This record gives sequence, structure tokens and C-alpha cells, in this order.
Amino acid sequence: MVQKRELLESVVESCKLPRVTKVLATLPPSEPRDLLLESLPHATEIGGEERHPFQTEVLKMAVEMMGVVRTAAAETQTGLVAQAAQATASSTTATETFAACKQRQEAAALDRDGCAALALQAEEAHANAEYEQSRSEAARGRIMEERVKLDAEKAESEKFLEGGWEGMDANLVQEQLKAIGAEPALIAAVPGALAVHSEHRGAFDALTTQALTSSLKDRAQIVESMILKNQQGEKSASSFALGAWAFADMAKGQAASAAEKVADSEDALAAVTAELKKCNASVKAEDKTLQAALGEQALADDKVQEIDSAMDELQHVIVHDTIQPVAAVQEFSMETEDKEVPLVSPVPAKSDELPATAVISPESISIGGC
Repeated sequence: MVQKRELLESVVESCKLPRVTKVLATLPPSEPRDLLLESLPHATEIGGEERHPFQTEVLKMAVEMMGVVRTAAAETQTGLVAQAAQATASSTTATETFAACKQRQEAAALDRDGCAALALQAEEAHANAEYEQSRSEAARGRIMEERVKLDAEKAESEKFLEGGWEGMDANLVQEQLKAIGAEPALIAAVPGALAVHSEHRGAFDALTTQALTSSLKDRAQIVESMILKNQQGEKSASSFALGAWAFADMAKGQAASAAEKVADSEDALAAVTAELKKCNASVKAEDKTLQAALGEQALADDKVQEIDSAMDELQHVIVHDTIQPVAAVQEFSMETEDKEVPLVSPVPAKSDELPATAVISPESISIGGC
């Protein structure tokens, strides 16, 4: 029973205004603070008698100092709340900027892909145009080659027309007939007919020379018709080749322009991607700043709450002449024969006097931990 009473008195002694003592202990050392820390345990003991003036003065000093501490803590809290609000606004702005930049980056990527697709189409169109141009040039070249051959055949056949074959070597005439695709029988009969002078030719020889003249004339007419047709084909081929050249040149320009657009879109995408990285870094930095500001605000809130709790504790002592029990102390009680004795028991007051120089000023108070 004695050991339990000693344990109870030890707990009571250690818990005299614990909240107030904790707050004052965080302040920088000063004469008023040190005086209060030494005097508060005695100022709470009245033993059922009226409170001693010394105790009253100590409690007034404690109230005054706690008020100054509360004001300083509230100011600090207000500043940190504003700082946290500013950090929140900055973080929100950075996040919105990042979202807008992300949209621009996605739009730039889509634009780049579109330009690349158009460039591919332009390259294919250019390749097709160059192929058609080469085909038209080849067709025009074949027509020109055929024209050269026809002109040569026409020039060669002119000397055999209008009886020009008279007096020629029979072999030359035969070669010409072979070149124009004359009848083999006519080719075989020509040497015999040409060997006889025109005045002495018989009916067969005369018929042979008539067939020779007719064959040469018919071939000349065919060549002339082919030359005319060739000229028309050459004109058409030249027009088509000119159009194909113009189309190929236009397609080449379009392909070059599309390639430039692809390069520009790549540069734009690279720029907005770099900007997105900066925005992302800004978001992280602002979030880090915000978390630090919120942490400081939480510490300030806890400090104000702690001071308010200490002031409530002090006010309870002043009004009720007893210490407001804390959770740890409420678990202890003393058993008697008839009833439980409250944990806190009055102790006779001390008669120490306060020094006249104990003055509290706001300048002497500094809130630790805020």
C-alpha cells in the first residue's frame, strides 16, 4: 500500500502542468522562462487553502507568456498556411501546364505522322511520274527510229520510181524489190526483162516491167502513208512526253515540299518534347515544394494545437485549483476502505517570493519547431 502511494505521488509530481511545461521547455532560455519552469510545480499546490499571491503571480506570468507564445505561433501558422496555399497554386499551375504541353506533344506527333504519310505518297507519285516519263520518252524514241528508217527507205526508193530502174544493174533492182517485199516470181523475172531493150521486149517482159513499176509505186505510197502516220504518232508522243515531264517535275516539287514539312514537323515535335520534359521536371519540383510546405504547415498546426491544449490546462488550474489529468495519470487511483481517492491531492503552497525583474516581452519568445 505504501509503495503504491509513493508511485502515485511520483506520477503526480512529474505531471504538474505537463503540457505547459513542454511548451515552455521548447522556448529559448531566458530569466522569465527559467523562473516559470522552476515555479510552476509549486504554483499549482494550494492544499485546500487560498492561493498564495506568489502562486497567483506565477500563474499570471504563465498565462501572459503562453498568450505571447500563442500569438507568435498563430502568426507563424498563418504565414505557413499562405505559403502552402501559394505552393498548391503553383503546383496546380505546373500540372495544368504539363497537361497542355502533353496535348501539344501528342498533336505534334500526329502532325508529324500525317506529314510522313503525305511525303510517302508524294514520293510514290514522283516515282510513278518518272516511270511514265521514261516510258513516253522510250515510245517517242521508237517512233523516231521508225521515222528514220522510213525516210531512208523513201529516199532509196525515189531513184527507182518513174522508170528510174531503166538502165540500172539488175542486181540493184532485185535488191530493192527484196527490200520492199516484192513477189519472188517478179524478183526472178526482172533480170531477163531488163536484159532486153525496151523496144524489143516481148509481152512477158513488158508485163514484168509493168509489175515492177506498180510494185515500186505501191511501196512508195505505203511508205508515204507510214511516214504521215509516224509524224502524227511522233506529235502525240511528244505531247505526252512533255506532259509526263511536267507531271514528273511537279511531283518532284511536291515530294521535296512534303520532305521539308516532315523535317519541320520533326523539329516541332522535338521542341515540344523538350518542353514537356521541362514541364515534368517543374511538376516534380513544385510537388516537392508543396509537400515541404504542407509538412511545415502541419507542424505549425500541431504546435498551435499543443499551445492551445497547454493554455486549456493552465486555465483549468486557475479556475478549478486542480491539475487537469492527462491520459497516463487517469489510470492511477488509490483504494481506501470506503472509496477511491483522486489521483491529484493538494500540497501546501510554497512561500517563495518572485523577483521584481521577472518581466515577459514578445521579443523574448521564440516558438521552436514552427
